[in-house]
Amino acid sequence: MIRSKIIILLGFGSILVLVTMLIIVGVTNLNKSKLRLDKVVNQNNLKLQLVNQMRSAARERTISLQQMLIVDGEVGFENARTRMALYGGQFALSRSKFMVLELSPKEKEMMSNQAQLTKDVGPVQNEIADLVDFGEYKHALQLLVTKAIPLQDKVFGIFLQLQEIQRLETKKAIMENSENYKQIVGVMWIVSAVVIVICISIVFFTLRLIAKNERQQEAYRSDIERQAFYDHLTGLPNRRLLNDRIKHAIEKTERNEKLLAILFIDCDRFKPINDTLGHIVGDGLLVSIANRLKESVRSSDTVCRVSGDEFGIVLEDVDHISVVDRIAQNIIDSISAPHFIDGHKVFSTVSIGITIFPIDYNDVGGLLTSADIAMYHVKKNGGNHYEYYSTEMNLHSTQRLQLELDLHEALTKKQFEIFYQPLNAIDAERNVIGVEALLRWNHPRIGMIPPVDFIGIAEDTGLIVSIGEWVLMEACKQTKEWESQGLGEIAISVNLSPRQFMDSNLISFVENALNVSGLNPDQLDLEITESTAMQSIGKSIEILHKLKKLGVHISIDDFGTGYSSLSYLQQMPIDNLKIDRSFIKNLHHSAKDKAFVQAIVSMAHTLGMKTIAEGVELEEQFLFLKDIDCTVAQGFLFSKPVPPNQIKSLL
Repeated sequence: MIRSKIIILLGFGSILVLVTMLIIVGVTNLNKSKLRLDKVVNQNNLKLQLVNQMRSAARERTISLQQMLIVDGEVGFENARTRMALYGGQFALSRSKFMVLELSPKEKEMMSNQAQLTKDVGPVQNEIADLVDFGEYKHALQLLVTKAIPLQDKVFGIFLQLQEIQRLETKKAIMENSENYKQIVGVMWIVSAVVIVICISIVFFTLRLIAKNERQQEAYRSDIERQAFYDHLTGLPNRRLLNDRIKHAIEKTERNEKLLAILFIDCDRFKPINDTLGHIVGDGLLVSIANRLKESVRSSDTVCRVSGDEFGIVLEDVDHISVVDRIAQNIIDSISAPHFIDGHKVFSTVSIGITIFPIDYNDVGGLLTSADIAMYHVKKNGGNHYEYYSTEMNLHSTQRLQLELDLHEALTKKQFEIFYQPLNAIDAERNVIGVEALLRWNHPRIGMIPPVDFIGIAEDTGLIVSIGEWVLMEACKQTKEWESQGLGEIAISVNLSPRQFMDSNLISFVENALNVSGLNPDQLDLEITESTAMQSIGKSIEILHKLKKLGVHISIDDFGTGYSSLSYLQQMPIDNLKIDRSFIKNLHHSAKDKAFVQAIVSMAHTLGMKTIAEGVELEEQFLFLKDIDCTVAQGFLFSKPVPPNQIKSLL
């Protein structure tokens, strides 16, 4: 009995020792395998991080090069050139760190190709910078488009391949690690089955270790997939996944013989919001817009963040165009509602370009390009609506690019002119009490171009700030010159664009124009549109009060077309409300417009403001405005905009 107990104890002890040894060996191998996996993953993550740094530095260097083509002044040029050198140094540092890592033959080959491409693109970029330095903008732009950007795109292509190599290497390491785990776990399960009662705790521990490792592997796989196919800020699919979704949607649409719609969406005036309120608010606005986009479409549709403030939507299984119209309008209505972000009430609108498969194009690239062209056509026309692509838009896009190139030279070549339209008092004498400065572009090939055809381009490129500064200075000088000719103290109205209004140097620009021209600040009236004033309420109020301290007058232009409220108007130091011409046009026979205009005039009087009616062309309109005590009228009834040499006769 005792012997049996001893044998059993020895047997159990031997089994226990064997199981313990097997478990120790198994756990040791598991840990070694995990360490090997961690080493590979960490090494590949470091490589991926350095590749991303190189790619970002190369992109920023190219952007700095492009900025040289659009900045005005030596300071802006030197800043752009300094940024080029800075990001060139960052690129070289990241590359040197990458090259000291353990690289595969394929990675070494690709880095060798990248070095050759960078060696080719460097002299081209320096040549472009030198051309810009000497004012050869057209030649520089041509060199940028034909040589620098294609070479840089090849470099970016190499970085994308390197990222793919890191993903595949990590995946391979995970698969090898998984096979090792399967072999080790198999042995442990066989032994554990024999001594299940004795080794239950050890088996439980082993299972927990396995589950934890599997979760780690799944997390690694999910993280790699998300980095490759999803946007980190909004969580939406990125452009790479958008291309894949469109490709599959095309194949599906060809089978079911329905329609496929691609929507390209861009946020209107996002940059001023991001610049004035900060990146936290800007990022919050993008997340808010992304959420509203998802809520505005069907569950079967795909919403992607393409880049920056641009989004793409894939609408599959479309039976009729009316479905696309409804969704596009839902998006516009949803986005235009106020966004509450980090204590700020932010207003935003979007421009939507739409293309239809198979009506417009039959491939992914063609569909995305056509939707993009349609979107820019919408932005040119003021944004906040949608349009479908047409072949005429493609032609217009080419013309717009040429106009943008010409616009860079217009200011330096003195092609801009200022016309002036009188502002007449609404009384028996109808005296001219001031004029409004209106910009015109006398293009050497096309002729006189109205602002509606180029102001949007100037806004997009940032040239509007320097153009607006020139208009302000010239208008103040001209007004002072009229005064020196004995025409009296004439009031001058100058429009401020949205980008100019939000520019950090606006106050100093206005102050400098007054000082240089010698104009009395009381003679200067600065006009901003209602939508500009409501874009960022807190910031707008702050800017308007700073302007008011200079002694100038403030007018809200196009009043009645935006979404201002009485409470905000009370907080703004506004002197005049300019009633939009759309309400004056039918004033002589529309009871509804009469009631609306009369309400605006009454409200303005209550708030201590004057009212200016734009677009007055008929005597009947003038008489009605006089009856309701409107203060000032402006329009063809009195005079069209005229050159400065014709103002004297009007006065």
